[in-house]
Amino acid sequence: MKHFFISRDDHCLAHWLKAFPEAVLVQQPETTRLSEGSFIWLMDSFPQAQSVLLQFKQQGYSVMVMSLTPSVQQSLVYFAAGASGYCHALAATTMLHQVVESVQAGGIWIGAELMQQMVQRIAQQTTPASVIPEKLALLTGKERQVAELVAQGMTNKEVAKLLNISDRTVKAHLTVAFEKLQVRDRIHLALLLKV
Repeated sequence: MKHFFISRDDHCLAHWLKAFPEAVLVQQPETTRLSEGSFIWLMDSFPQAQSVLLQFKQQGYSVMVMSLTPSVQQSLVYFAAGASGYCHALAATTMLHQVVESVQAGGIWIGAELMQQMVQRIAQQTTPASVIPEKLALLTGKERQVAELVAQGMTNKEVAKLLNISDRTVKAHLTVAFEKLQVRDRIHLALLLKV
């Protein structure tokens, strides 16, 4: 798989080459020939970044948007335009590899910190749930308590501290709650409990 990094600047290139030694910096995407299965990394500071994203998505490529200053608002714009993910431009090499694995498996990528911010934003902007009571009845008291706190935007560590239980126990309750409520992730949980 070939990795193409679309950016006007080359100041992050050395970092990207650590993760993908065969990476290519692209400063003029309209003249670049891509091979099938290429992975596109697009800096959000690139002129007309949304148009470039749409162009490559229409051609069937996965496009990961990167930013030196990631924000929830910007991520939503790029996800609406069809981005396969959104991350910090200087994310750790191991994380960049995880991004590729996640996208290749058919998922989207959003970093943990940004995910937490999105969950908190959902919790603040929506009214209390009219969740299907029979679904919530499937949860034990502790599972429900953990799910509700996570849906409010708390991290596992914060929930563990508040409930005086271990992080591992929080994770176990959350995993079971996800299965019982048939949700994929924290954002889905927050939407379910706050719609």
